[in-house]
Amino acid sequence: MGVDRKHIHANGATATAYVGEDAAYGVAVIYGLYPDPYEDLAVTHWKYADYGNSGGYSVHDRTRLFDSAGNLLASYTDNGEPRYVVQRGQQVQAEFTYENNGTSAQSTIIDFHLSSNQYISNADPWIGAYYLTLNRGNANTYSHAISIPTTVAPGKYALGIRVDRDFALSEMREDNNATYIDVEVQ
Repeated sequence: MGVDRKHIHANGATATAYVGEDAAYGVAVIYGLYPDPYEDLAVTHWKYADYGNSGGYSVHDRTRLFDSAGNLLASYTDNGEPRYVVQRGQQVQAEFTYENNGTSAQSTIIDFHLSSNQYISNADPWIGAYYLTLNRGNANTYSHAISIPTTVAPGKYALGIRVDRDFALSEMREDNNATYIDVEVQ
C-alpha cells in the first residue's frame, strides 16, 4: 500500500503509522525474514488507485460500498469522510484492503460489526464473518457481501471489520486489525 511515512491505519479517532506490506516485503527481500515468527495482519479502508503515482509513491483512494449488483452506493461527506447511504435489510458489497506484513501465510476469520462510532471492537454488534487466507507479499483489496440488519434503528453508524478473531494469532501489532466505512442507515 505504500512505503512512505504517510502509510496510516485508522480505527476510531486513532490514526497510526505502520510499515505496511510493501515495506515489510522489501525489508524481508533485503535482509531476510525475521528469525523468530513475526506475524502481523492488517486491514485498512484505503486501496491502491490504479491511475498513477505521485512523486514515486503510489496513489491511494478510500475503499467503497456497492449494492449487490456492484453499483457504487450514494454517499456524502461527513466531517471530511465519505458516508454511504444504506437501507435496513440491504445487502452491500464492502471493500477493504488486507495485508499480511508477517513471515508466513495466515488464515483468519474476518468479522463485520455495525458500530455506533468509528472505533471498531469485538464489543460492537456482530453482523457477519468470512474466512480468508492472506499470503505475505501482497496487499489485496476484496469486496465481501454483508447485510445491514433489519432491526437496526435509522441513523449514523460505522460498518466495521476486524481481522484475527479473538486475537488467535500472536502478532507484533494488534492495533491495525480493525477499521471502518461510515454509513447512514435509513
